[in-house]
Amino acid sequence: MVAGYSIVDAHGARSPFGWLSFTTWLIFLDGVVFALVARIIQGAALWSQLNNLRGRTVVASALGTASFAVYVWALSLSPLAVVATFRECGIVFAAFLGVFVLKERLRLTRLVAIGAIVAGVAMIAV
Repeated sequence: MVAGYSIVDAHGARSPFGWLSFTTWLIFLDGVVFALVARIIQGAALWSQLNNLRGRTVVASALGTASFAVYVWALSLSPLAVVATFRECGIVFAAFLGVFVLKERLRLTRLVAIGAIVAGVAMIAV
C-alpha cells in the first residue's frame, strides 16, 4: 500500500503542472470525499462535533496539510525511495510520543518494527 500511494504521489509531484497543483487538488478532493463520508456516517452531529473541537481541527488540518505539502515537494526534487523511507520515520516518532507522552507500553512487536524502520533508513543512507 505504501509503495502504491508513494508512486502516485511521486508521479503527481513530477507532473507538468507541478507539485503544488497536485498537492492542492489532492487535498481538496480528499477533503470533499472525507467530509461526505463523515457526514453519512455521523449524520447531523458531525458539524456540532467539529464546532466543539474547532481549534484542534484547524491546527491538525494545518499541520497535516503542511506535512503532506513538504512530502510532495521533496518528491519533486529527490528520489522516491529516499523520500518515502524518511516519511515512514514518522512512525518511529509517533511510537516514542506514545511511550513518553501518552505512557503507552513499548511492546516487543513495536520495538521490532522500530528496528526495521531504522535499519531501512540506515541502508538507504549508506
